[in-house]
Amino acid sequence: MSLSPDPQSQTPTQPPTEAREGTHLAMALVGLAAGLSFWILAEVLPDVIGTGRLLLWLACVALAGFAAFLALSGPARMRQAGLAALILALPLSGLVLLASLRYDDPRAFVQSGYWFGAYLIVLYPGMSFLAAAFARPGGASDPALLFDAAWTILLRLLVGVAFAALVWGVVLLSGELFQLVGIGVIDWLLDRDAVPWALTGLALGLGLSVAHDLRAYLSPLPALRLLRLLAPVLLVVIAVFLLALPLRGLGGLFGRLSPALLLMAVAAGAVTVISAAADRDPAGEGRAFLLRRSAMGLSLLLVPLTGLAVWAIALRVAQYGWTPTRLAGLLCALLLAAYGLIYAGAVLRGTWGAGVRQGNRWLALAVMGVAVLWLSPLLNAEALSARSQAARLLKAETLEPDMPLAELAFDWGRPGRAALERIVAARGADDPLGARIAAVLAAPDRRDALALQRGADREARLAQLEDILPLRPEGTRLPEGVLDRSGEWQIDSWAEACNRRDPAGRPGCVLIEVPFQPDLAQPQYAMLTDTGTGILALRYVLEDGQLKVRGPLLLAGEGGQPGLTRADLAAAQDGGFAITPLQRNALTLGGRQLVPNN
Repeated sequence: MSLSPDPQSQTPTQPPTEAREGTHLAMALVGLAAGLSFWILAEVLPDVIGTGRLLLWLACVALAGFAAFLALSGPARMRQAGLAALILALPLSGLVLLASLRYDDPRAFVQSGYWFGAYLIVLYPGMSFLAAAFARPGGASDPALLFDAAWTILLRLLVGVAFAALVWGVVLLSGELFQLVGIGVIDWLLDRDAVPWALTGLALGLGLSVAHDLRAYLSPLPALRLLRLLAPVLLVVIAVFLLALPLRGLGGLFGRLSPALLLMAVAAGAVTVISAAADRDPAGEGRAFLLRRSAMGLSLLLVPLTGLAVWAIALRVAQYGWTPTRLAGLLCALLLAAYGLIYAGAVLRGTWGAGVRQGNRWLALAVMGVAVLWLSPLLNAEALSARSQAARLLKAETLEPDMPLAELAFDWGRPGRAALERIVAARGADDPLGARIAAVLAAPDRRDALALQRGADREARLAQLEDILPLRPEGTRLPEGVLDRSGEWQIDSWAEACNRRDPAGRPGCVLIEVPFQPDLAQPQYAMLTDTGTGILALRYVLEDGQLKVRGPLLLAGEGGQPGLTRADLAAAQDGGFAITPLQRNALTLGGRQLVPNN
């Protein structure tokens, strides 16, 4: 029995109407049971057995079990679907339970969220492999059957969710209509705690059953054809990016984690487009010259694109240490790099389509394997991150703004708190950093810990800013406490700009005292900062002990943007500027006169 129709096959013979109606009723009842089960788990059992590990395990078994049972029923017999659901749900839920032992409180484990992505990564491909295995002997090793299984499950779930949403729309509209004539039966029913859960489950089960009847009309072909059309566009975008990157420089790319996430998102999109072009088998493979060559070109460009993502995260880790997020990001980048290497190898061997299809099967298993490791003691992200950050904290002289004290204390379970306790013991209670860590450990919850850390972070940023912010002309001094009274956004933006060093090591900022309006009693300043995309020039006035922004500096007589560069910023730091009188004084820098815009 085929799991789903071959895209080139004719409409399958429908079973008798009575059989279909019986299947619809059975699936609706299964959905109803799922809805009621989740209501019991969410509303009833916490008061009976508490919110401990037993409830977590039952919830994971229910989610994986019902999801697999509902997704596979129809393509497989209900008995087979039930067996597949147990094969998948019990070991997976056991892994989640094992991972929760890293935390004293299972609720903290659930709230951390680090586990849930791995749980879903095992669940969805696992359903596809089991569906293919039950379709026929050896089906799990057939790329075409796996392709069909994955798409069939996805499309059926989408149709089921859409049908459940439609049912809710009809119910709510009916309730409003009944209210017009004073009938409140629907509102009364929906006020019963179990009814919304039961209705959602029943509608989802019925929708999935009907979706199976319509499998001949739920082909992935339209989506695949549309995705293929993106190959030339994506190829041009990635090629232009890679060619322009050396000209733009790598500083902006490796300064933060978010560019690496963007690179991985683009790489994941390219993998999807390439897989769509390769299709399920040679018969469906894209044959148009432009689309095929574009997909092959994307396969080659994936290697440098994912390599940059890996490099960006690795540099971030080398600078700031491991966290669970960085570890997850690096694993994702490495897996995407594996896709790139396999796809590129297929192009170079001249077996692009077959190589992509076979590679996808093995890579899906690899992705599942990494997710299983993430949930197992073999890859304890919290412990690895705690050791990494503990090493930084032991060597640190001051508390740097990026040090994740609150995360160690409340988000990384037992390893995090144990690491902080070791640091306090090693540094001693008299050590300022040790005292701050002890205060975070003593905080009653994460919110208070974050408030303590934000205060410490602000002090660290202010100390760093006072140390590196150049004041000009030489001898200029700010009154005591001026920076301390500045807003958070100002301190953050100034500190970020000042930390953008040029090749000579100069900071990316300078504050110049300029009496733009000589008749104004308060001191006035020009602040030049490197924003990463250019030099921003703003006028500040010292009022009530605070530096208050009074707008940008513009070109005298023209009113346009000054277009300053890092060379101008360096010249200002070296004293290469003058105060030039016009109707009011101007700051002359690099042959340009800068005046306030008001």
